[in-house]
Amino acid sequence: MSENNGKVGRRMGILERRRLGLTFGNIARVAKDLKSKGQLAEDPTIAAGQIMAQIAAENPKTYAEPGVDWDAILEFIEALLPIILQIIEMFSAF
Repeated sequence: MSENNGKVGRRMGILERRRLGLTFGNIARVAKDLKSKGQLAEDPTIAAGQIMAQIAAENPKTYAEPGVDWDAILEFIEALLPIILQIIEMFSAF
């Protein structure tokens, strides 16, 4: 099995994720906002696309650069989404 647990694509480094605004906090913020508006899709792949689109819209210059690996971005967001949604659910009761 490869370094990325057999998944297709490559792993993004922490500096690359940070440069693209793909921090846990940003992803959670966007997911929470979309969920509170009832706009977050149930399908994790579609939800990851919605979150990616919002983060990219907030930082268009960075995402316009050549070489942005959209598949790696979607894979990263989709991997974090279940954890983020659990945290949102836990704290929404307060």
